[in-house]
Amino acid sequence: MQNNLVLTDIMGYANGTMREKFIGCCTLPDQIFTFEWFYYNWIRYDLKKYKRKFACLDMANNNISSEFQQELLRRVDVLANENFFIILSNLWETDDSNPWLATHQEILKKYASRLVVLNGGDCFFWHMMHEMYDSKQINFDHATKKYDFLFLNKTSRPHRKKLYDLMKEGDILDGCIHSFLDEPYNKKLPEEYELPWVDRANYPRVGYDQQIFQKPYNESGISIVSESMVQGKEIFLTEKIWKPIIAGHPFVVHGQPLYLQHLRSLGFQTFNNFWDESYDYELDFEKRTNKLFGLLKSLRSTDWTQLYADSASQRLHNINNFFNKERLIGSVNKKILGLLKFADRG
Repeated sequence: MQNNLVLTDIMGYANGTMREKFIGCCTLPDQIFTFEWFYYNWIRYDLKKYKRKFACLDMANNNISSEFQQELLRRVDVLANENFFIILSNLWETDDSNPWLATHQEILKKYASRLVVLNGGDCFFWHMMHEMYDSKQINFDHATKKYDFLFLNKTSRPHRKKLYDLMKEGDILDGCIHSFLDEPYNKKLPEEYELPWVDRANYPRVGYDQQIFQKPYNESGISIVSESMVQGKEIFLTEKIWKPIIAGHPFVVHGQPLYLQHLRSLGFQTFNNFWDESYDYELDFEKRTNKLFGLLKSLRSTDWTQLYADSASQRLHNINNFFNKERLIGSVNKKILGLLKFADRG
């Protein structure tokens, strides 16, 4: 057996618990992981017993005061001298979209050979949503469809504004349960479709994103998943795709090229037997967005009763695949194996 020691957050923030759960769920053979959340406790461990030692730097934290930076660099110096590898970690983002990389340039330059990235990739949000809903019974009723689409937007991103404006100009939003909380739209969901347990007057900028309310899924035909990323080296899957899958909802995706192809590689089924998904192969963002918009226009005439009857087996397959823990852990194992291989390189 090979022992691995992981300091879950060099500066001691709460996200260490989240990383411990994520890394700790892997089932790599002959690997044991020991987790420590408190930085100063590392000295209590017999470091000779561990084949690999990792320390996580939380890249989501935006505390960039000079005092913070000095203390962070001091701790990294100590850990590097003890042969720890530094994990640059922001499970909520990818390294392509992480704004805090620029704030740690001194560490990046000084310890480039000991730094490895751990981001959300294709399995962190899957893991999170699986934990949230594996033991819950949520019943959906797709018998009555009042709207064509469900289109949920919170944080403003250029690609979301692009598609939203096209849909507005094309009068598609009229047949769509939709929201866009940021400027210039300030569009909330109709009250009947909002999470009943949320204070509507003070809807939070963060939080509640992973929570599911049945009614908007029950009364709309297709989810338009506007993902966080439309480019980048690694396909990034967030709760935005897992929610419709859990709900048994067909979907189209405004995201990175080959997103649907990657989803299929994870065992899920998309809906290319019902409509044209060639937009997924379009590398140019503008062309990909316009192809998706054209598809949405054509889907407004869909017979939803017939579609749901014909797609029942695919939608059930996706639900079962989502809750297949072996499939999920297989994806997590690949990501954690990357950390081990980095540490073991010559």
